[in-house]
Amino acid sequence: MKVNIAIIFYLFSVAASAQLKEVSINHAPSSIITKTKSGSARTQSLKPLTLPFWDDFSFVQDVNHAVPNDTLYVASKSLWVNNGVGIKPPSIYTATFDGIDSLGKPYSLIDVLAKGFADRLISRPIKLDDLPGTQNDSVHFSFFYQPTGKREAPDTDDNLSLWFKDKSDVWQKVFEVGNSSALDPSVFYYKVIPLDHELYFHAGFQFKFQNFARLSGPYDSWNIDYIYLNKRRFGSDINSHDQAITQPITSIFKQYTAIPMKHFRDTVGLVLIQPNAFIQNLYKTFASQSTKYKTSVKIEQRINNIISNKTFNLEVDGSTGNPPAYREHRTFQLAETIHPDSIDMNVDSVGINFKIGISSGDNNTVPDAEFFKGLDFTINDSISSSFLLHKHYAYDDGTAEYGAGLNQAGTEMAYLFDMFIKEPDTVVAVDIHFPEFGDNTAQTLILKLWQPDNDTLPDFELHRQTIEVTRKTGNTFVRYTLSEPVGVQGRFFIGWEQKENINIPVGLDKNTNSGSKIFTNLSDPPWVKNQIVNGSLMIHPIFGKGSGEVISGVNEKAASLYPNPSNGEFYLPESANEITVFNSLGEPVQMLIHEEKNTRRVSLLTSSGGLFIVRWREGSTAKTSRLIVDK
Repeated sequence: MKVNIAIIFYLFSVAASAQLKEVSINHAPSSIITKTKSGSARTQSLKPLTLPFWDDFSFVQDVNHAVPNDTLYVASKSLWVNNGVGIKPPSIYTATFDGIDSLGKPYSLIDVLAKGFADRLISRPIKLDDLPGTQNDSVHFSFFYQPTGKREAPDTDDNLSLWFKDKSDVWQKVFEVGNSSALDPSVFYYKVIPLDHELYFHAGFQFKFQNFARLSGPYDSWNIDYIYLNKRRFGSDINSHDQAITQPITSIFKQYTAIPMKHFRDTVGLVLIQPNAFIQNLYKTFASQSTKYKTSVKIEQRINNIISNKTFNLEVDGSTGNPPAYREHRTFQLAETIHPDSIDMNVDSVGINFKIGISSGDNNTVPDAEFFKGLDFTINDSISSSFLLHKHYAYDDGTAEYGAGLNQAGTEMAYLFDMFIKEPDTVVAVDIHFPEFGDNTAQTLILKLWQPDNDTLPDFELHRQTIEVTRKTGNTFVRYTLSEPVGVQGRFFIGWEQKENINIPVGLDKNTNSGSKIFTNLSDPPWVKNQIVNGSLMIHPIFGKGSGEVISGVNEKAASLYPNPSNGEFYLPESANEITVFNSLGEPVQMLIHEEKNTRRVSLLTSSGGLFIVRWREGSTAKTSRLIVDK
């Protein structure tokens, strides 16, 4: 009885641990980092800034390698500026604190449990020594902060803190927040701190944010946004005079962000849709502000390596609806999308850059405008998103905020793709982004393609081959050319089988969500729809030249292959040719083929048993069958 209980407990533990998991990944901004003076030396050499100070991190918009603006800070390179981790931020782009340094590496490579101060954001000196006494109580520092967002939550003993440098050149902690159940990981909290003029009104005032976290990777994340320091902020009038776009628009294509050009041609009328946009109002009052928007499109078309470009407006006076309330985060659908006539259907590829800008009037209707001199509140009023017509389908936007992968040998993951055309086509390669996340050991997976059973779950295996996992930073994809083209039609699945008990994550885009297209085979029942991960895996099927012929599969008991199971010897019809056999790792198996009367006898030259895949042709029809060998 005790043995049975132990076995049940073990099986339950394995099943519980074997699942599709989200993991934090490394983001290395090092490609744009240049050598600079040390923080203290640079502080001494820089001319102090003057009020107002404002940064909503919209100044740097390269989401692959973005860091805070160097003209505002003496220490900032370890932070990651992005537009995908924060949930409903005050404005587009936030700065994320975690356990990754300025080179994209963990602060601690030895002790995985080590904790300490990690990322820092230190401002340049700010001149506060010449403010009149009447403004002693009017200088306030404000910002927004969010624990977690779309990344890993800080532990209860982790924290985010804010420090001010006083007249004695000593850092004073003025704010600290630790993670707790009272904090909603999807909310940006607003914090306002008045400056004590006795302590901080001097020529070398600075502020510093830092996080206390696990130092072994991109964990324990905090997001901050919209840092604002200024005078003449009294009572409840401590808000910025700004309205902003908060995240990229959704896709202009139904379901996907990229579509094969030849699939688009025949279905263009069904594929193009009106995207959604997102804004937030940071005004205390909004009555005098416009709620209009403008959209424009740049189309780059390529045929035979000849590129042509054109740019045009779609809407110039679109409406976002009634004026939003203070701190309201609004989603609205655009009235127009691109028209099919704007695309040449005979080209090889089309890149579409879709831009939206709101006519906020942020700069020309601000009360007491002299106090905001030098600030451009319109910088967060526009955003561009790119979409592609070429050779592949993509759900993701090309940027990974996270990773997702399996962690047990023998488990499988499958990603569903629906073709827009009814005719068959040929998959010739698969592009995958394997991000760096701390484990750089050599690993392999068994790449697979399946066709569904009854259009629902992965069933018949169309292809398998072993691939080496090549990890990349900067959202770089690696192309894995299939050992032979695979014909598909309607819907199909791409995924892999895990070979080791180790997590191998694929890039996960959190700005889009195709989580319902992910299926896992972990135990019994064999295939289940994902209900854990939200986001889109960065996996793209590449279509190309081939017969486009869909393999006609038979199951392991099909009469044309017998006996099954076998002892390593089996029979195929006399008309069978181009016979190949692969083991469970996708490796070809040597064999002998004997021509006999009305049949072909195949003998496998292997001493191992297990599952094998047999492929052959009968005339123009390609066939595949599973074969179980008992030895």
